[in-house]
Amino acid sequence: MKDVKWVLDLLRANNLYVKIKKYEFFTNSTHFLGFIIDAKGIMPEPLKLELIRDWPDSKDLTSCKSFLGQPIGFGSL
Repeated sequence: MKDVKWVLDLLRANNLYVKIKKYEFFTNSTHFLGFIIDAKGIMPEPLKLELIRDWPDSKDLTSCKSFLGQPIGFGSL
């Protein structure tokens, strides 16, 4: 709890404010940018995996290239 207070005091000292009701404290996991973060690591949300699994099979080279190009933009996350 003292770490939370320290962060909030530091923000306030620099004229930065947060809306406490938007935050969750003392949880075992959190969702962030489509990922689940917990003590085990960072995992994609199950819905993302399901969408990839259910993606229709590629019928030609163009659709295959299109599918392979989708996740490239997220490589830096």
